[in-house]
Amino acid sequence: MRGTVRTAAGALAAAVVAAASAPAAAEALLDGTTPMICAATRTAVCQREGECVQGSAESVNLPVLWRVDVASKSVDSLSRGEERASTVLSAQVHAEAIVVQGAENGLGWSLSVDRSTGAMVLAGGREQGFIAFGTCAAS
Repeated sequence: MRGTVRTAAGALAAAVVAAASAPAAAEALLDGTTPMICAATRTAVCQREGECVQGSAESVNLPVLWRVDVASKSVDSLSRGEERASTVLSAQVHAEAIVVQGAENGLGWSLSVDRSTGAMVLAGGREQGFIAFGTCAAS
């Protein structure tokens, strides 16, 4: 069953990447008024001493897929069996990017999504820092 869940999540992540690969369409839809589905494809965690480890989203306790709704100020995990939510504290829509910031259980995070490509970077931390790269598309 777990392999099926990972396969389904992988297929959905591939669909998000494919949907966001059309730059003109991504720009028109990534305007902050429509919720986004984001998929983390690469991650790294760095310790205070400077040691960094690369891995999957699961390896850094990050959902592979999540829904970002700027209008309702919410970020929700779409990973099966995992009910996690985070409140958006700040969101700004710029000509080139959507920047969203929040906090969850004392951990601050910031998400930047390129409006023309859907490319995203998520970074945050408290005792250690993490960064995730991936893609977002309008849902």
